Amino acid sequence: MLHAKDPSHGEKNGHETGKMYCIVANAAEEIKIKYQGPMVFDTTHPNEDFDQCVTATLGASFGLIERIKMGRIGSRRMMIVGFSEAFWPLSNNLEDLLYGNIELRPKGIILYGTNGGKRMAWIIPYHKLTVYDSEWLSIHAEGAVIKFKKNRNYKENKGFIELMMQKRSDYLSQFNAPFN
Repeated sequence: MLHAKDPSHGEKNGHETGKMYCIVANAAEEIKIKYQGPMVFDTTHPNEDFDQCVTATLGASFGLIERIKMGRIGSRRMMIVGFSEAFWPLSNNLEDLLYGNIELRPKGIILYGTNGGKRMAWIIPYHKLTVYDSEWLSIHAEGAVIKFKKNRNYKENKGFIELMMQKRSDYLSQFNAPFN
């Protein structure tokens, strides 16, 4: 039996900012996912909907042996300098510095952002992930973006970003049709 989860992004100035729908099946049934817009969750407190959608969308976290082989599955923190409206909870207190980090999963990434005591997570499957490395490091998916400042923290994460892009390439290569 399928259970529909309807975690809302919330409201801003009385207007709904969008909804994501994640349909999760029990272990005996096929997992199906349907969503609209960026999959953004408030993860300030434990969130069962988030955990189920992450596992269903991106796969389970890497095991110990895989983590050792890869070196690391998470970035160090990076300073956020810009973001789209989908992440409005991050802008509640503009005096605070905003930080984010990235976690690798088998089928995508989780991008975490923090502002003071608030924490949000953005689930991005590899097939929707686009990364631009220009004046800022910007991560785009589903019409949303987060931009990171290229400072000392960025330099520390350069190897991790290359690993992330390699994992994306490896994952997407399994869907390429052979050229004849």
